[in-house]
Amino acid sequence: MNYKHGFSLKSLRSKENPKWRLHVCWLGMKSRCDNPNNKQFKDWGGRGIAYDPRWAVFENFAADMGEPPEGMTLDRIDNDGPYCKANCRWASRKEQSRNRRMNRYLELGGRRMTIVEWSESLGVKSRLLRVRLNRGWSVERTLTTPCA
Repeated sequence: MNYKHGFSLKSLRSKENPKWRLHVCWLGMKSRCDNPNNKQFKDWGGRGIAYDPRWAVFENFAADMGEPPEGMTLDRIDNDGPYCKANCRWASRKEQSRNRRMNRYLELGGRRMTIVEWSESLGVKSRLLRVRLNRGWSVERTLTTPCA
């Protein structure tokens, strides 16, 4: 199978090829959105996550996103939004873990952060914040009561 502009599947699969990582990201995105046999389909395509129709062509995806920086992977800024130039970025694993549907966000004083982000900001363990919330404490009391 040959791609436009001289790309071939064999040459793209070579880890020495600078486009290899980008191509792997693109294939993963397409599979999660399009392939019902993909284990992750239910969390992407199965819940309506799609990609920009231009991105069906690898070269368009590559032109919009550029090469992934070392240690970064493809991330959607709005977890419920599509894969498109305006909604995608290269993010670290830490950034991605903070951009998941399962995260619980707390808001206080106009600041909205995950429990882990609040724990880092306040210098307390996230487990303590979760225990307080599970005991029925308000967000304000949870975040403003000093540790004993």
